[in-house]
Amino acid sequence: MANYTMRADGTAANLAAALDGDPTVASECLSLAGYNSYGAGASPGDHFQLADDGGDYRGTLSVVEAGTFGNEYVYEAYSGDTPILNGSDLIVTWSDEGSDIWSAAVTTEPQQVWMDGTFGDRQEDLVSCVNEYDWFWESNVLKVFAASDPDTRYTSPGVEAGARNTCLSTKSYVIIDGLTFSKSNAINIYSYRTSYLTVRNCTSEWAWEHGARFSTDVAASNLLVEDCTFSYCGANGIAGLVTESGTFDDVVVRRNKCNENGRHQYKQPVWTSTHGFSGAMKFFGTFVPVGGWRFYENLCYDNGPAAVTYNESSRGQGIWMDAVDGASDDPVQIYHNLIYDTHGCGVFIELCSYNDVHNNVIYNCATGSNIDNHWASGGIRVDTRLNFVIDNVNVYNNTIAGCWIGIHATAYNMGSCEFNDCNFKNNICSGNDIELRVSDGADNDTYGSGNVYKNNCLGAEAADFISWGGSTYSTYDAWLAASSQTDNNIESDPSFTDAGSDDYTLGAASPCIGAGENLGSPYDAALLPASSWTAAVVTGSQDDY
Repeated sequence: MANYTMRADGTAANLAAALDGDPTVASECLSLAGYNSYGAGASPGDHFQLADDGGDYRGTLSVVEAGTFGNEYVYEAYSGDTPILNGSDLIVTWSDEGSDIWSAAVTTEPQQVWMDGTFGDRQEDLVSCVNEYDWFWESNVLKVFAASDPDTRYTSPGVEAGARNTCLSTKSYVIIDGLTFSKSNAINIYSYRTSYLTVRNCTSEWAWEHGARFSTDVAASNLLVEDCTFSYCGANGIAGLVTESGTFDDVVVRRNKCNENGRHQYKQPVWTSTHGFSGAMKFFGTFVPVGGWRFYENLCYDNGPAAVTYNESSRGQGIWMDAVDGASDDPVQIYHNLIYDTHGCGVFIELCSYNDVHNNVIYNCATGSNIDNHWASGGIRVDTRLNFVIDNVNVYNNTIAGCWIGIHATAYNMGSCEFNDCNFKNNICSGNDIELRVSDGADNDTYGSGNVYKNNCLGAEAADFISWGGSTYSTYDAWLAASSQTDNNIESDPSFTDAGSDDYTLGAASPCIGAGENLGSPYDAALLPASSWTAAVVTGSQDDY
């Protein structure tokens, strides 16, 4: 294994000159251009260490070659450094257009602009640029509103305009460790047809679309995303896309923080369709069963539009599976996540079979009241539509509070769809506008069968706290008579320790303690009160408590 040093302004004349290079000496370091020229001379298992010296890397790191199994190429931060691969360019040499408008030549249309790190407000036309941080671009010219010359007004670091679609484009058998990716014109971390890829300890922020997107239309496997932060991206923090005849097995996404994605860019007058399907994480499949998919111990909060009084379609979900079927003996598992203050659903299972959602804590999500919105309604939503059949979704041991709907199971755009053999057990839904809303197949009408709701706590009885088959119920007895479900629920307040302070652990006198059905492994690994996301999630067997 060899170690090669990189820095943004490196001038190493060849690969050998950067071997164990001193990061303070430019001639002993590769620049991005130098890597592109000489990187193919490295061997699988070699490390490229990116240093801070020389400032941001304003270019795309395109991995030259794939590694091999057990000998992955590693791209990592030089010890103690926090290198940034920046998808924007610094814009200098401004011309005074009068009336506090300044112009500079920018040939690539920027999707985003920042002034000393403040996100700029894009305007539809120049006459609308009337406040600081307003900007407009057309005909290869960027114009900003500023009270003085931007060259001297903004110096930390200055005016930045999105210039590149990606900060990193990777190949298979690669490890990315400890790097920061920022301000691309599309996707910060782009992976296509790659297998055995690890992204860990990284930060990805302010991508116009996704903080990272992993996509394939061929057979791929073994993706690990762990201990990363994805923030301020226009669509999703993390996105996965399987298309055509592609397959993707063994996807693990764990201990990541995703916040304020889908929150800022959608307000701009120019935006893309991806901004309409936004949130912390969205993975889209093709109904071909996958194995080894695990999403756990992630922290997702403040995703989607803020200060909006209704749930705009599809915006701001927490963890979203769309047409991702697990295998019958290896379901997709989403567990031990903390999701809160998210505009859309906390967890959204759309058109999926063999998905398990268990032991998550979800609060203050889906807080609007647009009952016609199909995508952003509940703490946990499971749905189908048209001619799609879903079955064997298990929703177990979740705590859901402060949402519009606690658990929402339904179909819409009815055709010949079916909703079968799904189980909702041991969930605590309390303090939601509607604790449980079930209809159109999920309630075992002509569009579905075998769906079970039992051993749940839906809080104290209240007016219309349960909706079943289009009718509302204000008592457990009335709902049970209409639904023919088993009468074994906890029909009282769960006695959270301090819901007002978002402490949803159970008080010592909670009627929910010891009242659930024993579902066995892996569902008995319950969250313990000492848990702290993402670095210190603590679990124990619920059979011991």
